[in-house]
Amino acid sequence: PDGGDAVRLTAPYPNPFTDEVTLHFETDAAAGIGVKLYDLLGREVYAVPSRSFAAGRHLIRVRPGLAGGVYLLRLVADDGRRQRLLHKMIVAAD
Repeated sequence: PDGGDAVRLTAPYPNPFTDEVTLHFETDAAAGIGVKLYDLLGREVYAVPSRSFAAGRHLIRVRPGLAGGVYLLRLVADDGRRQRLLHKMIVAAD
């Protein structure tokens, strides 16, 4: 339960990706949104700083420059107080 201030993240596209991945999300209310990527050991390997988004549909393009492998993506809302479902992303080897 989000108390009416839901944030929904669709699956990252494309996945797998090589250079850039697009994240589509929707918010029911204005919120600060950031993105964090983790390796499979749980180490943060990339972050997009939080910025304000109005209610509605949005996208963020991410160019993390990571080596080929599997990573976990977390959309972070409201300065970390609410964290969204993880998505698995695959970076294709060059």
